[in-house]
Amino acid sequence: MRNSALLIALLFLAGCNDDPARSVKIAPRPSQPAPSVRPEPTPPTLAAPQLPQPKATRAAAAKPPATSANLFPEYCPIPAEESPGGPSSLVAKGACEFEHHSTASCEPIGDDFLVGLTRPAKGGGSLVAFLNVEQYKGPGNYENAQLFVAVQSGKTIHRWSSETVSAVVGAGEAFVALPSTRLDLEPTLVDCSTLISPSSNYLYQCAGRGEVLKAAPEVVSGKLQCAGK
Repeated sequence: MRNSALLIALLFLAGCNDDPARSVKIAPRPSQPAPSVRPEPTPPTLAAPQLPQPKATRAAAAKPPATSANLFPEYCPIPAEESPGGPSSLVAKGACEFEHHSTASCEPIGDDFLVGLTRPAKGGGSLVAFLNVEQYKGPGNYENAQLFVAVQSGKTIHRWSSETVSAVVGAGEAFVALPSTRLDLEPTLVDCSTLISPSSNYLYQCAGRGEVLKAAPEVVSGKLQCAGK
């Protein structure tokens, strides 16, 4: 009987102890690595098609300004005089250049004092310079005189002119002096029937006017000695 009671007591005590299973800690399951996802292959980048480039073109060179060399090659510049020495010293610069050292014809007519010269040009042409001092009253200083320089070839005349020219008529009407004077090119005279010369009193007759050329002005200066003075 005592042994039975002891066995019961032992069983009771065993039942009061903690469950051995409770003292066993459950170790956390190691986290499984996330399944690797293979990235989708990136489609290859297609290069933009290379369009043919337009061929480079060379810009057209600007045309040089008009000069006496390409506008009046048949008679400009004016050939030098056969006898370059002389009392005059007229110099013309510009589209049709020349120097004049010979004498010029000078004549007072009424209230005008006329001064003129002619020279051969190249190609059978002729050079003419003509000055008209209006309201002339004897030697002295004058304003608003008329002056032109012209080259004539056949029936065509190119003429540079001004009507506001300063001029000095020397004592005894021996010479005429001109300061630096600009003469602008007029429209081309065409179908001219008269040669400008002393025999025509430096007048001319032309049927009309042609194109307006782009050319440098004539700039004249110096002295014209009157013949016989």
